This record gives sequence, C-alpha cells and structure tokens, in this order.
Amino acid sequence: MDKADDLLFDDMKFLKVGAYNFVLKENFDMMVQHFRDNQGTPYNNYHLDRAAEKTEDFKRFLADIERSMKYELKLDSKFFHNKGVLNYVNENNEKQIGHEILRPKVQGYNGLSIAVNDTWAYDVKIVGLKVSVPEKYFYAHLEITVWDHFGLDDLDIDPDEKPLYARFPGFDSWYILQHKIGKCYKPFITELRFKPMTGGKYD
Repeated sequence: MDKADDLLFDDMKFLKVGAYNFVLKENFDMMVQHFRDNQGTPYNNYHLDRAAEKTEDFKRFLADIERSMKYELKLDSKFFHNKGVLNYVNENNEKQIGHEILRPKVQGYNGLSIAVNDTWAYDVKIVGLKVSVPEKYFYAHLEITVWDHFGLDDLDIDPDEKPLYARFPGFDSWYILQHKIGKCYKPFITELRFKPMTGGKYD
C-alpha cells in the first residue's frame, strides 16, 4: 500500500473527531480497518449494537413492532401461529396494508452517525412467544437484525446534496478509496443485532 493510501485512511479516521463516546470512536477505527482489509465481509460490533439499542428511534421501532403485534392478536390470538404477515399499525391504531414498519435510523453525536446513521433493511424473528388468551396478554422474545451499507455513492460527496459532508475532506478520501481505479476498496454491510423482549395487554 502506498503512502497516499495511508493519508486517505487517516483522513477517514478523522471523521470521528466530533464523537464523544470513546468506545464508539474505537469502533469507527475498527470499521475503517475492516474497509482497509478489503474483504467486503459483514461487520458487527457488540458496543455499536448496544449504543444503537439506546437511541430514541430504535425505541420507536420496537414500540411500532409491539403495537402492530397487539393489533393482530386482538383480532386473532392465533395470528402468529398461523404465520400471518405483520403490517404496520400507526399510532392512531390504523393498519397500513402493504406498509412495513419504518426502518430505524441510528443517529447520535456520540459516534453512531458516522458509523451507521441511516439503515437499509431489517429482519425481525419471533424466537419465543407466549399468548395468554384469558388475560389477553402476550410476551415475545425477538431477534432483530438491521443492515446498513458502509460506503459512499456520488450523492454523498455532492455539496448540493450533502453540504455538511463537503466540509470534511475525510468523505472525499473515503470516496476515492472506494471508487478510484487502482484502489477500489470494498464497502461492506454493517449488521446490527438485537434480542429485545416485548409484550403487554392486547385488549
């Protein structure tokens, strides 16, 4: 690897300068190293998961899942036994046919935004479920995976689209490392993993 690459990676690492959480700063360094290793394999970090789990938007996401589960159980206590498709139920308790629950954003100046910020997709599995029909109460153990893409496209470095990014040369360096012929470091998928419990009355 030439010295020019070293300087570009140093610019990338400088993007964490505004983060106030030391562990998440270390996480970003590990993400940059994973990018530098050029394997393109998925990345996961326990501390990143736990920090994302504490964000208000993840709590909103989990509340949306719980509310949607309650809605279906109220109509049919065997809904999940019959492998029904869970649709999004909004805060007014209105079912949105064909609409999935909004993906969680993972944002925060502690070091989350530079590591993940927005997300691309998610998967929710019910790995444990207890429904008490007489009490109209349920208890569920979930496994949630949320995916993000650790990479930049043309719009990410367009000053008209992302004026904030234009202020930091680390984003330009990141883009060059990913896209310039002769470099082409592979972006990768970040996996966030959660195992929350949820439940409550569904009457």
